[in-house]
Amino acid sequence: MSMSGSTVGELNNSTSYIFHGINQSYDALVNFNNRNGDTQISQISRTGIGLTMLVATTSSTITAAYVEKFLLRKICHPLLYRFVPMSTFLAGSIVNVPIVRHKEIIEGVGIYDCNNNKIGYSKFVAVIGIGKTIITRVILFGPGVVLIQYLEDVLDNQICWFRKNRWAHFPFKSIGYGVLLIGMLPTSCAIFPQFSSVKLNTLKQYDDEAYSQITKNCSQIPDTIYFNKGI
Repeated sequence: MSMSGSTVGELNNSTSYIFHGINQSYDALVNFNNRNGDTQISQISRTGIGLTMLVATTSSTITAAYVEKFLLRKICHPLLYRFVPMSTFLAGSIVNVPIVRHKEIIEGVGIYDCNNNKIGYSKFVAVIGIGKTIITRVILFGPGVVLIQYLEDVLDNQICWFRKNRWAHFPFKSIGYGVLLIGMLPTSCAIFPQFSSVKLNTLKQYDDEAYSQITKNCSQIPDTIYFNKGI
């Protein structure tokens, strides 16, 4: 809450980049703990975990910082300026989530029939699950990033005490962000079901290997396939 709130505020300076790095490292840890561990080769060494975290944090931080710097050069309108923090967070998430969960894309994740019987593995549904996770994260954090920036500007312009006491900005952003997260957490989690589904015809079109596993393992081929999308 505090780390995410810290990325909303003064932009394009060293402090902003430091908070981006801290926030993205925390996001990498959250993404790893909430991944879909149901892959064909689920074991991963501590060195592999550490390397994955390092690459995800570094790549997403550089991406967020670059996008922030690029947008600040291009945007002049104050209304659009408030969307810069959300854009940098979105850019970081797009890089962070797939890197942390790359094993799912490489190996595929477990797919099930309506009776919860595992019938194979699919790389295609892994990509779908990661995409839904990114959308969920943006919906979870996006409103807070935009609204807190807007409210901070309003208070800065209308309340002299708030403008002079810069120390009050950090607790304001952290608490305000936390309050918004309380409301947005159940909302974002309700958008996509934890066990998502895909039609067999769609799977056949994009993942021949998974379709072959299903026809081999099932006496009665289901019309709909289910999978855990992760969080």
